[in-house]
Amino acid sequence: MSPDVEWDDEYADWKYKVEGADTDYDALVVVIAFLSRANVLVVTVF
Repeated sequence: MSPDVEWDDEYADWKYKVEGADTDYDALVVVIAFLSRANVLVVTVF
């Protein structure tokens, strides 16, 4: 698993992407972005 961090100009905050694999070695990606102090956007792509 390798975390990747990039700056999001639209929301002026950091966006985190974590990549790895499941037990069948299928690639998994999760993107986490903070929209505000109370809201977090989590996008999972299989």
